[in-house]
This record gives sequence, structure tokens and C-alpha cells, in this order.
Amino acid sequence: MHPIFTGCATALCTPFTPDGVNLHAMGKLLDFQMSSGADALVVTGTTGEPSTMSLPEKMSLWRFCLDRVGGKIPVIVGCGSNNTARAAEEAVIARDMGADALLVVTPYYNKTTPNGLVAHYKQIAKAGLPIIVYNVPGRTGYNLTPQLLMRLADEIPEVVSIKEASGNITQMQEMARLAGNRLCLYSGEDGLVLPAMALGYQGVISVVGNVAPGIMHDLVARFLSGDVAGAREIQFRLAPLVAALFSEVNPVPAKAALGLMGFDMGPLRLPLTDIEPGHLAQLSDCMRELALI
Repeated sequence: MHPIFTGCATALCTPFTPDGVNLHAMGKLLDFQMSSGADALVVTGTTGEPSTMSLPEKMSLWRFCLDRVGGKIPVIVGCGSNNTARAAEEAVIARDMGADALLVVTPYYNKTTPNGLVAHYKQIAKAGLPIIVYNVPGRTGYNLTPQLLMRLADEIPEVVSIKEASGNITQMQEMARLAGNRLCLYSGEDGLVLPAMALGYQGVISVVGNVAPGIMHDLVARFLSGDVAGAREIQFRLAPLVAALFSEVNPVPAKAALGLMGFDMGPLRLPLTDIEPGHLAQLSDCMRELALI
């Protein structure tokens, strides 16, 4: 088993202008990530607001990010959809652009049966890229069980990993018990990185990484080096920031946080709206405490 990455992959926010994607601002964000210790980058994951983006916007963003990163660290493209044909089309485009892997969320809204889920991923797997299955039942209304994850792994060689964001530590443990020797496991919860690592997970796909990629990298690195106490201290120190970054629906606080750091993130796209003043004050206090601003 060769992990796609070990450490922190930042689930990147997307900077917008009133009528498009701000690639200039994205370039600054990418440079900050690479110089600050991010181990991999996820483009057009949930944090990137892909459900509000057109296919041409996504394609221009993927191409820009892949060119800017230039192979220095893995770039993972989010192409999940409840429309299987659209997800499969985007997977082929991402492959042809040189993406290292795909992040593919389980179908949402229309959801599916287990047989339908397997068929969905089989279509996307035709692109031939490694797939990180993304389980986030709080957003999709569908929970991928450990047993169904194993079925995906058995039937689809391209399924090599999972981003597990159920927040259920018992389920995370069962996934590690069943799949830990076969799949790369990543926490999708910034607040559970240390417990996940104790179960054998390889790292985190992180919202907090937008503003603190180096700290998230160090958390994982310390644990893997045997410094569990040091990793625990970082997890505790980050806890108020994690709470602040999820005080409203992601990526509203994350984009506000980047704005506080001087990044031009532009407007949120509806139905998302600006962060509430009280939550912004909470976020500012946490970031000052960590010397991020």
C-alpha cells in the first residue's frame, strides 16, 4: 500500500471575483500552502464550493493549480456528484490534465442503494486514477459503512483510500480494523486527527490547513515520529480554532479567516453568505492566539 500522501492535505477554498474564479489570488494561496508545509492539496472539494461552479470554471482552476504546483506535492481533484455521468466526465478531464488522484463524495440528495453506489464508483474509476472515497453523511444524508467500503475496495482497484468524515470514532475504528492494511485512511475531521492517527490513519484532509498548513503537518509528523505527547499538545492547541472554523457552515469561516490573513477571497456564492460578526470576532481571537494574524 503506497499512500497518496502522508500528513495534511489542505481542502482549498476557491477565491472568486463577482463573475468568475480569481486565479491570481489562487496563485498566492497555492504558494503559501507549498511554502508552509502542506503535504498535498485538494482542489474543488467541498471547501472549494464546486457545486456553484461551472465546468469551464473548474477546468480553468484545475489546470492553473496543476501548473502552479508543478508536481511538487500531490494535487487531488474533487469531482464528486450525484450525477454519475458528470462525475465520470470530470474524472477523465482531471486525468488528462495530470491530477494525481480524485476525491469522490458519495452521491447526495438522490442517494443510492449499495449496488448503485458500487456502479457509481465503477463508472468514475474508468478514468484510471486513484480514488479517495469521501464519506460525509452530515452533508450527503448517506453513510458509507465499513462493510460497503470493503466491497468497493474488493470490486474497484482504483478505490485506494477514504476520507472519513462521519465524526463517529467507532466507525472510524471499524474502517481501520477492516481496511487499514489495504487502503489509505484519512480523517475528514480536523478535531479528530490525533484519535484517527492512533487508529492507523495516514493523515487528514483538512479545512484548518487553509490557514495553518504547517501546524497540521506538524501534528501528523510528530505522531508518526513517536512524539504522541507533542501531537496531543498541538491537537489541544488547535481545538478553539477548529471550533471557530466550523461555527458556521464550511467554507464560510475558512474564507473569512483567509481574508483576515490578507488573501483576497472575494464574495461567497449563494446560498452561502458572509460570516456573522460574533463568529468573526471568535475566529479573530483564535487566530491571534496562534499568531496566524
